[in-house]
This record gives sequence, C-alpha cells and structure tokens, in this order.
Amino acid sequence: MKKLDDLIDRKKAGALIVLLIIAAAVMIFTACEDTLMRQSYKAISGAAEWTESDQLLPDSGAADDNFGRSAAISGDYAIVGSPLNDDMGNSKGAAFLYKWNSKKSLWEYKTTLYGDYGTSYLWEYFGCSVDIDGEYLVVGAQGYSIDGSNPFRGAVYIYKINTDSTCTLQEKVIGEENNDELGYSVAIHGDYAIAGAPGYNSDEGRAYIYERNGTDWDYGDAGKGIELKKSDGPSFGFNPDFGKSVDIDGLYATVGAPGHDQIGKVYVYNNIDGTWGTSGFQEDDSIVSPNGQSGDQFGTTVSQWQELLAVGSLGNGGFAHVFNRSGGFYSLSQSLEDPKKTNLDSYGGDVAVYGDWILVGSAKADSNGTDSGALTLFFYFDSEWMLFDKFTSLKAGAYETFGNALGIDGDTLVVGAQCDTGELAETGSAFIYQFE
Repeated sequence: MKKLDDLIDRKKAGALIVLLIIAAAVMIFTACEDTLMRQSYKAISGAAEWTESDQLLPDSGAADDNFGRSAAISGDYAIVGSPLNDDMGNSKGAAFLYKWNSKKSLWEYKTTLYGDYGTSYLWEYFGCSVDIDGEYLVVGAQGYSIDGSNPFRGAVYIYKINTDSTCTLQEKVIGEENNDELGYSVAIHGDYAIAGAPGYNSDEGRAYIYERNGTDWDYGDAGKGIELKKSDGPSFGFNPDFGKSVDIDGLYATVGAPGHDQIGKVYVYNNIDGTWGTSGFQEDDSIVSPNGQSGDQFGTTVSQWQELLAVGSLGNGGFAHVFNRSGGFYSLSQSLEDPKKTNLDSYGGDVAVYGDWILVGSAKADSNGTDSGALTLFFYFDSEWMLFDKFTSLKAGAYETFGNALGIDGDTLVVGAQCDTGELAETGSAFIYQFE
C-alpha cells in the first residue's frame, strides 16, 4: 500500500498547494466538505480510487447457500465461506478458494473445501467463518456435532495451500461440549490461529490459540488449545458471548464479547514470550464501549493490525471505533462516523483494518435498494481517520447485503454479499476491489 508520506514526497510542492487550496475551499464551502476531502486524497494519490475488478461466484451454488457469509484475502488467494451450502447435505457448508491469475487479469476458482462430516449432524455450517494468511487458511464450522447426537459443538479446520492450489488438512479441533459453537469466529496469522466458542457454558464463551509446529498445530495437553483467560473471571454479565469475534496479528490477539453486561467488551492479549501456559498469552488490556449504552453490542466484530484495533458495534444504530496501543494500554483514537448512515443500516456489522485503511460494512444500507448494503472506507491522513468513500456494487440490488463480510490485504479488498442473487436467490457472491 502506498503511504501518504511517500506520496507527498513524490508530489512535493504541487500536492501541498493543491491541499492548501482545497482546505481553503472546505472552510468556505462547508456543504461540500466530504467531497472536497475525498478529492484531496485522490489528488495526493494520483487520482487513485477503489474500483471493482471481479465478482466471485461459487463453482457449485444453489439458492440460500449464503456464499459470501465470510470472506478473507491474502496475497494472490481469496477464500469465501458458504455455510448453508448443501453439496454434502443440508447446510453442511463449504468454502471456496480463488487465486489471482496475473496473465488473465482475473480471479480463478481453484478448489472447494468441505468438512470431515462422516455421519454427523445436519447444519454443520462449515464456512461460517474463514481466514487466510500466506499459505495457510482456517475454516470454522460452528454447528459441527459428533455422530449426530452432540449438536453444535463446533469445529475448526486448518489447511495448508499446496503449490497446485489444492489444500491439505493439517488440523481439526472439535468443541468440548454441546452448544460450544467452536469456530463461530476464526483468524490466522503467521504460526498462530485463534478460534472463538461463544456458546460455551450458556453463552459465557471461550477462545483458544493454536500454534503451528511443522505440519501440526499444537493445541495443548487437553486437546482444546490454549484458553485465553479473562481478568474479570469466568462469568460476567448476561450472555457475554466471549469469542463472538476474534482476530490475531503478530503478538496480539483480540476477542470480542458483545454481550458483556449487555453493553459489550473487547479483550486484547499479548504473547509475552511465545510459549504456552501461564507465561504465554496474557491479557494485555480490556476495552469497554465508548458509548456505554445497553444494547451497544460492542465487540460484534474486531480487526487487529499491529497495534491498531478497529471494533464494530452492531447495536443502537451501529458504530465503529479505532483504538491505538501505547504503553501497554489501548486508548480510543477516534469514532468512525458515517453521516449518511441510518439506525437500520447494520453499520459496524463487520470491520477490517490494514495500514492506512479501515473498512466498515453496512449490510442493510439502502444504497441501491432496500438492504442492498454498502461499504464505508476511512483513510488515515494528517493524524486523523477521514471518510474517503462509500459505495456499493452496481450488481448488488435490494436485500443482497453487500458488506456483510470484509477482508483487505495491501491494495486489494474482498466484500461479501451473502444474499446476492447471483444465479439463484440468495446464492451469494463476493466482490474484489483494487486501489488503482
């Protein structure tokens, strides 16, 4: 991604003069403030903007598959979850892998992943969550059961992508108890993967870390992974849903508990010395909702990039906040405001952060028809997160929920639209955008 300082160095005085002129115009013509700010960013970046480059569709799709319920991107690969896919049985689910073909300038379908179902329960929801980093990817199946008699234990599958774009399963972890919903949320970065089990102990919730060791992923002597401990004890508030959202980046892991005290809370963990046990992942900080209102659902979604943390709150009209880590603690940097959002837009239903960009989804915004969805982008400029753009795909019509899932890596982003009509009603799709 091009950094603002690099761009300013390239354009030097010319860009600065443009900015000064635009800043003066903003002061005079306040009604056009947002548009002029966006134009100023484009002037600095050589008129670059996010443009739709491809639409991903399932290789095998049917009505109500919810392809695009989850989506992630890393380098030349994108992974899209379809938890209601019926290829292997009623809503057992699937995940589809795509790769960028530079010669053809398009994203090609490569393979479909299915869970190791056996005779297990229906409604596994494999693909309810996905993430990818380099040559490794992780898929959650919150509905997984054992032999059909232990519903919704959940499971996590970790794969390695081979050179021919096939995938080898390296690890499968199953939830401890019925209704744990392990895999409701997943993330992966480097040698670590994380998974949430928000249904554990009547929605108290849990989260676990797994570490790669060669071709295996260690998940502790108890076979469940290293549990991330909470400083406020094993039970707090009504249905806290600890693990409803997770992310991991470098030394930091983040877990959302949007039901904590009916307001929401986010926990951040620091891998002190890279070992398991009590000297491993320790709680670094916990963050409460800046709004502090009942029903905020603070921590509905989280996204971590180095020491930068974005948090979405789906309740009370929807919010998005960004926090910075300094001195071992996180402080609110800014609340990300979209002046055009409404209380019914589901603003903050998903967020993603990478470098100078933060993405906020509004899956029920009426940008191109009722609940067509929208994506709001913020760009870091002059020590502030500024509204850069808001758009939806022209292919996303009414009730198609564009923006329900988000992923970004460098100059490429993926946006899920799980109710997109595609070829059939609510088959779903995902859209690729390039910054160019």
